[in-house]
Parts: sequence; C-alpha cells; structure tokens
Amino acid sequence: MSQWDKSKTLPKELPLWPGPKLNLFKHHDSPIEWIERLGEYDWRPPYEGYVFRARIRNREYAIKVCQSLDTHDYAIAFQFRFFDPTANPEHYRLILADPTLDNIAHYDDPFYNECRAYGRINEYIKKKKSPSLSNIAAPCHGFFFLRPRDTHELERDYHLNVGYGEINVDYQDSTVGGLRPRAIVKDLAPDLYEYWDGKMLNTMLRGILRLNRHGILNRDIKADNYVGTQLVDFGRAATMPDLIFDHLPNWQKPSELHVDLIRFHEMVENLFNDNFITAEDVRAIRHPMARRSDPDTSSGDLLKLLEDNQDDQDDGGSTED
Repeated sequence: MSQWDKSKTLPKELPLWPGPKLNLFKHHDSPIEWIERLGEYDWRPPYEGYVFRARIRNREYAIKVCQSLDTHDYAIAFQFRFFDPTANPEHYRLILADPTLDNIAHYDDPFYNECRAYGRINEYIKKKKSPSLSNIAAPCHGFFFLRPRDTHELERDYHLNVGYGEINVDYQDSTVGGLRPRAIVKDLAPDLYEYWDGKMLNTMLRGILRLNRHGILNRDIKADNYVGTQLVDFGRAATMPDLIFDHLPNWQKPSELHVDLIRFHEMVENLFNDNFITAEDVRAIRHPMARRSDPDTSSGDLLKLLEDNQDDQDDGGSTED
C-alpha cells in the first residue's frame, strides 16, 4: 500500500495512478457557504454521496461529498462512510488479478471513478478533441477535501454523521487527504424537471455512445442521473484502461461494453411504462449509425417494446364468446 506524506501539499491531480486525472479545485481553500442539500432521499442513504448546493466566491456550485456504503446497511440514514478496500478481500480476489489496496481503491472507489471519468472528459474538452463532451456531462471543476469547519457544519446543519468507527482508520489516515471527507465540484444544474421526448432521448443516446468511444462506461444510466440531457453522476463509471474490466473473462467483456446501451433501453422502457414518454417518442429514437431506411438494433429493441405493449393491450381488451 502506498503511503501519503502528510507534510506535502495536496496533489494537483488525482488519482496518483496511471491514467486520466482530475484537477484540484482552484478555490479549494476558499470559504464555503452550504445552502441546501439537493435530491430527495428517503430513510435510506445515497450509495455514493450527498450533493449540496453551495456558494464559493459568489458563484453557486453542486458539491458532491463522496462516500461508499454497503447497499444493505441502512441502519443510519445519514451515516457517512469512507471507501474501505480492506472490507471484502474475497470479492476483490475474484474481480482483480492483483488485488492490492491501491488497485482496489483506484478502480472501485466511487470518488476515484468520478475522478478518472471526469479527468478523461476534461482532457478531451481542454484539447478541443471533443468539445461536445461538455454538453453530455455536467461540467466538473475538480476535487477538494473538506476542512474540519465544513465537516462540522454538515454534521450540525444536515445531520451528516461523519464517524470513523466502522472503517480501517490506519488505512484511511495513510491515504491522500487522510480522514477528511472528499468532495467533487460540478456546475449547479437547473431545477429538475420530468419532461422527456424523442429528441432529448436521441441526444442522450448519442452522448452515451460518444462517452463509450472515449473509453468511458457510465454503468449507471437511469433517469435520476440526468438533468436535461446531461449526465450528472459517474460514481460507478469505468474509464479505460480499467483493471477490473481487464480481468473479466473474454466472453463477458462484450456485454460489459454494451452495459450503457442496455441501461438506456431499460430507462426508456421505464419512462414509457410510467407514461413519461409516448409511443411516438420511442419510435423517434435511432442509433446514429443506422441508415434511415433500416431500423438498427437499438431502435429495433425499442420498437419491440411498443409491439409487446400493444399485445398486452390487445390481450387485456379481448373477450371470449
């Protein structure tokens, strides 16, 4: 396990590992005015972190305070948890060829998943190789570590319990930032709205395919992770090269490469079944590589949804003599 020298200043980029990196937020030392917690949570905590609207130097941002949580552990509604690579060694021996603590953290921690994905996105935007990526993902301005004062405010005003009782304190204290919670700064999205149509879904599909072409698998495509046509969460993303992906058996890799399209189809199906979009919207969704005269595989799968729905309606409306 690599050790972080606490006498050093914070790194300008993370992760300290080969591959794409996210920059340190340029105003990381500035005072933060925490305005409100965003999103609607029930008694279960969010899996990857809490998002806050905050003001820094007269500009409002969305700040995601990153965490990792066992999805089966809902005992404390607002218990913050650090990612702990020592918690499940049997699992990591299955999914990594070399399950060192560094490899586990850098390829499975939601914080580093976001850093790697946004590092790749910002790299292409900066080099003007793919400026349209700024329209696909909510712009990200970097990472920082919460100061004790900010942690105290979140505990006091939002009842966020930042406890250290259930983590490997020695490991966490040796990492970059130590026991300070980690945060990622993004543009503050406009108010959420539940409006969808075929044009928007086409734009979202093209965005997913563009991310995939740049080696980013979001792996969590769902309506809740979109604001308009922009993805706002990459906590479960895999950005190539990825050691967990590399360790998959060859027969499994093609399906993993298509996981975003599979999730997109599931999202469209849910929107259709919940009456957020119409049959006309579904018919308008086309894979950008498809010829206009031929329905592509993606469109064909979605049109099958309409056929199945029509069959269900016909069966429900039929009567026997």
